[in-house]
Amino acid sequence: MKNNSNPRTVAADALAADAADGVAGCSDACTAEPSLADVKEFVKNLLEKKVSLEITIQEAMRFSNKYGQNLVTSIVRSWFRTSCRHRCLSCPNEFDKKRDLVAHVRESKHHKGVKQRIKAEKKANMAEFHKRVDGKTPCEYSDAELATLVNILLPTAFLEELFRRSRAV
Repeated sequence: MKNNSNPRTVAADALAADAADGVAGCSDACTAEPSLADVKEFVKNLLEKKVSLEITIQEAMRFSNKYGQNLVTSIVRSWFRTSCRHRCLSCPNEFDKKRDLVAHVRESKHHKGVKQRIKAEKKANMAEFHKRVDGKTPCEYSDAELATLVNILLPTAFLEELFRRSRAV
């Protein structure tokens, strides 16, 4: 007579029964679903490894079947919101909240046009140059300092002349 039972199913059922009885050495803590704090920690570790958001959500769903996709997605988004640094494109400042970045841009009135940006860069470069040569007269500048001064003034003068000509046409 032929045995119709699948050996894999029988073995899996036996292991499940043993695990349920505690025979296989596994306690209830092994088979219990992870807590919400465990899922948050798992998501945090994945995002610190610079894993993409889609993969993070998929892995968190696999990590815990107890929590739905909406909850896992909200965990990912909340962590991403609090850990993401918003950068100002006009200066090296970084902010934790987008609201702070918007307030910074509004308060500092960053330049948006090309001509204004060129003037702002020239002003910043000249301020840095003056810090380096503070207390010297132009006759006392070294060759490197004179070259730096030319490198600052020449491109901006060229671009200003280019804008002047383009407006005249």
